[in-house]
Amino acid sequence: MLKPTDIFSFEDSIPISLIRQYCFCPRIPFFYLVYGISPELKPWVEEGLSFHERMSVLQRRRNLSSVRFDEGRFVPHVDVKSELLKFHGRVDGVFFFNSGDICPIEFKLAEKEEIRRAHVLQLSAYALALEEKYCKSIQQGFLVLGKKGKVFGIRIDEQKREDVKKCLEYIKASLVAGLLPESSASERQCCQCEYLNFCADRF
Repeated sequence: MLKPTDIFSFEDSIPISLIRQYCFCPRIPFFYLVYGISPELKPWVEEGLSFHERMSVLQRRRNLSSVRFDEGRFVPHVDVKSELLKFHGRVDGVFFFNSGDICPIEFKLAEKEEIRRAHVLQLSAYALALEEKYCKSIQQGFLVLGKKGKVFGIRIDEQKREDVKKCLEYIKASLVAGLLPESSASERQCCQCEYLNFCADRF
């Protein structure tokens, strides 16, 4: 029988990537943080893009989008941490516009070029952490989807900020309680999940 490795407290910092995982299934953060389970990723789990691939995507988009990515500089792999909200992570990239605006950029190799709530919340969380890091308000971020690099501008409004905070509260509450959350995942999602073997009540 699995036993928790340690006791989680509200002072501990949550990896921002777990916000996206929570949207997929609320049990994943619990398995990862409480039981310390980190299984090997399956072939269909989203992959990251290399630095050169990111730069190539942005280069192709410079003259093909209303977003002027030639008016500033792109910095890949920026570490961020919010002491206020108690989360941390590494954003795929940050674009520093010459105008002074700062925007987080997340690259997703999803087969379908569609915006998902999980990606939006993850991007919004990075924006909140970047605000704390640079002491500057961030109103927009970008999702770059697929290998063709379709760019979606995401407004970081108050509703998204509140959704990020609520998601963190739900994650932390289940960890502190030490109770495995109910899974909202569909059968299709479960069959794709690397944690399926640890869910005794699934199928």
